[in-house]
Amino acid sequence: MDEHTEFSFEVRLVIARLARLVCKFDGTRTALSDQDDVLQLVNHALQHTRPEVQSIVDELLYLMTAEELAFLSQQGVSLPEAYAALLPGAKRSALAGRPKRVYRGQIIEE
Repeated sequence: MDEHTEFSFEVRLVIARLARLVCKFDGTRTALSDQDDVLQLVNHALQHTRPEVQSIVDELLYLMTAEELAFLSQQGVSLPEAYAALLPGAKRSALAGRPKRVYRGQIIEE
């Protein structure tokens, strides 16, 4: 795989939602002007503790194709165990099901 990959439209929409939410909670700004900004945002969001952010991260990883997940992994983003199993040549984990829905900090659907 080359050094650059294009994310699907749905994935880009979720990345934009994730950026807005992370900026809201952290009080920061991001331009998402290039791929390094996106990788930095995803890496930061994977380590975020708020359930709202985690649910959008789960949705993002759920929507990504195996090639997009492989690209993140190659760029040094450490994926959760359940999604690392989605890399090409691995079996899908039962933990990588539909993402949880969160409303005002509470998980409302498993």
